[in-house]
Amino acid sequence: MRQEDKDEIWHLARKTPEEALKQSLFLCKYNRVVLLNDKVVCIFGIGHIGEVGIPWMLASDHLRDIRKTFLRECKGYLEEMSQGCSYLYNVAWAKNETHIKWLKWLGFDIRPAKPMGPDGELYHEFFKVN
Repeated sequence: MRQEDKDEIWHLARKTPEEALKQSLFLCKYNRVVLLNDKVVCIFGIGHIGEVGIPWMLASDHLRDIRKTFLRECKGYLEEMSQGCSYLYNVAWAKNETHIKWLKWLGFDIRPAKPMGPDGELYHEFFKVN
């Protein structure tokens, strides 16, 4: 897993990558894995609280190897997985600037960062109305 993802999970919820992944997979009905040469590139999905969708993704450093293909296809996956959701919401670690840029590119609105989690690290809430 990319170090930025590990840090984001730890500072927000004091969970290991394995704990966060198990919880995400357990709570979500829509999950996908992207592989490249039998290596995990990323795992993503969406949880639901009523009509609110909670999108998430954890990636490995192999994401760089398929960057163009990933960008070309990710909007379609977002649309597919958010069907039935009137609103998408989650938070992103402010220090993960690449993640924030990608979320903006996907059309999410990004709120100003505020302290969250046990370390008081800054996180942006991001949302999108479907």
